[in-house]
Amino acid sequence: MSNWLRLRMFAGPNGSGKSVLKDYVAHKLGQLGYESTEFFGHYINADEFLKQLREQPTLLFEQYNLPIPAQNNFIAFFTTHPLAINKGISHLFTNLKVTSTVADFSSVPFFLDSQSGFSADYVGNYLAAILSDWLRQELLATRQSFSFETVMSGQDKVTLLKNAQAAGYRTYLYFVTTKDVKINLGRVHYRVTQGGHPVPDHAIIQRYQKTLENLKQALQNSSRAYLFDNSSEGEQPVLIAELSPEGEIIYHATELPEWYLKYVEGQETGLV
Repeated sequence: MSNWLRLRMFAGPNGSGKSVLKDYVAHKLGQLGYESTEFFGHYINADEFLKQLREQPTLLFEQYNLPIPAQNNFIAFFTTHPLAINKGISHLFTNLKVTSTVADFSSVPFFLDSQSGFSADYVGNYLAAILSDWLRQELLATRQSFSFETVMSGQDKVTLLKNAQAAGYRTYLYFVTTKDVKINLGRVHYRVTQGGHPVPDHAIIQRYQKTLENLKQALQNSSRAYLFDNSSEGEQPVLIAELSPEGEIIYHATELPEWYLKYVEGQETGLV
């Protein structure tokens, strides 16, 4: 592979199959003889961070080739982050520690805290999300290639693509969704029965639409893009279309799903 800096974003509504898509891409890379760790660079997944932090509440800076941040700056990033402020949990991050090797999150309540009134899932999910954001910004600042998963329901991820391109990165979008939010709801519900983290139904429905509304802007800030539909259970995601380096849309499906027609091509459809 060339020495270009690369940012790869795996995006899609909750329950669309972002991790499935990432594994599918890794499998295809293996078939072509590519090393997936070199292809993806540092991989950031908030769900995986949450699992790891519950087992060992530290982050090793060396793992990401990052310099040791000043403790006050690190704490300030968490306490002033919009997610922490909006969710009322800034005060839970005031005692974070930075040592010569790790960030220590052991002061954050990962279990129900009678004083804070917040559950482990509530605090942990947002901690993992903010940590993911910190890592993305630091990897960008230190000019390292990386990949990450995101729902992309906020404008901040589009801004990240734009900033990365301005910094000389090639940006790659791997987008996956389904034809109906009911599919997403069912998958998230099932995932919870298997030990996955819960997401409120209203949030899944709201994010589904917001994510699709951000798709066109994300495409406009991508060097290349691959759009998948993952509506069919038990099958691999289906590549619908891709954006070439020249900005040309290449179709891979004879029948385009309604979400593509509405949110990429701007056609009127029956999709709400």
